[in-house]
This record gives sequence, C-alpha cells and structure tokens, in this order.
Amino acid sequence: MNNSDIPITSREPVVIRGGAKSWPAAQWTFQSLGERAGSALVPIMPTKFKKVGDVITRDGETVKVPVKDYLSDLAAGRPVGHLNGSDLFTAIPTLRDDIKFPDVGPFSFDIVWVGATGNTTPIHFDRMPNVFAQIVGTKRWRLWSPKRKLALASWQPGYRFAKVDGGVGPEGAGTPDVDLLLEPGDMLLVPVGWWHHVVTMSSSVSVNRWWAFPKLGKAVGKVLPARTTRRVFEFARELFVS
Repeated sequence: MNNSDIPITSREPVVIRGGAKSWPAAQWTFQSLGERAGSALVPIMPTKFKKVGDVITRDGETVKVPVKDYLSDLAAGRPVGHLNGSDLFTAIPTLRDDIKFPDVGPFSFDIVWVGATGNTTPIHFDRMPNVFAQIVGTKRWRLWSPKRKLALASWQPGYRFAKVDGGVGPEGAGTPDVDLLLEPGDMLLVPVGWWHHVVTMSSSVSVNRWWAFPKLGKAVGKVLPARTTRRVFEFARELFVS
C-alpha cells in the first residue's frame, strides 16, 4: 500500500505493515540521530504518571539534556526519561525530509516520540485523527472503541484521559478491541475518539502526524504556502495543547 492510499477517513484503526520501510527515516538509529543533533538540548520528561484529583500528570520534573547523551543512554540500555514533541525536529530540522506521511493538508503537525523500554501512556483518546509510524524498536498498542463509554478524567485541549486504574494503566478498561505490536516500518491509523494505551516494548523512536480541517486546508493552501500554514498550526498547537 502506498502512503497516498492510506484510508485516512476510516472510522476503524488500520494497520499498514511495512508502510514506512521505504522512508529515509527507516535508516535512523540512536547513534545516527545523536550525530545529527550534536550538542542540542531537548526536554526529557519523566516516564511515570500520577493522578491528583481529576488531573493526570507526569510524576517528576522535566530536565534538559544534550540529545546525543540521551540517545547514547538509550542505545546502551540505561534507564532514561521520555522525549516527545517537536523538540527533536527543532534540534534536527532535516528530519522532516526523512518522513513521508500522506498529505493531509497544511493544518497538520508531526511529533517524534523517543523513549526506553517500559515507557507507557495513560489510556486516552485524541481529538484529531492520527497516523503513527514505528521507526526503531517496538510498541504494543491496545485500543478501545469510542462505543466503550470509559469514564473521563482530566480534560486537555487535544486529548482526554480515562479514569480507569487512575487513567495510568489498562486494568479496568476491559478487553481491548484491538491489541497489536508495531515493529520497525509499521504504521497505524488511529481515528478520532479511539481510546488507546501504548507500551514501549524496546527502546524506541516513532513519529506521527495529526491533522484537522483537511478541506479548509486545501482551500487555504491555494492562497498561502503549505509550509507556512503548517508552521503556524504547529505553533498554535504548542501554545495551547502542550
């Protein structure tokens, strides 16, 4: 399947085995990314979460470290925190040229996720559709249909956490509707509203693209350069969602 053939309007999750194997990003390693980043600093977040009242938040402090040192620790199997967000794209702008997601219009943004074995996300759903690509390592995804009326915990502009098991683990959510392992080169389409819990099974690098208003984006793209529109959208996302 070509990336242009990915059914981005699907209301069910879609797995595309090997969909990213032909990307330049498929050649990334912790060492090669560290060499490209040099001494650039990035924020590394704690891997644990906690529930305070109805708010789910990371348990610990975020610290800035050199990308190269962080990636060296990952490659050596030493326990380290979690890197997520557009910070790695800021540190290494040329990374954007290595990913080949389908064109979903300029109202979209890309994120790099880097972390060690055992990292998890609380159960949550996103308020925008998402195409996810596994580049290095493996991740286990458990997904529950929007029809499964899990109780909501804290609200965020871009996503909602579930209350089950404090919103941190899959216990209490019942048997997932989808349970799969993503390996290097695999892709996953996650429609809006699908609850998911992700576990890093081995030290990992992943990327994903969220998007909104595809029809409006095409109209705007006729007036403004898509790259400019995307940067404005990414800035707004970082300002209001992060």
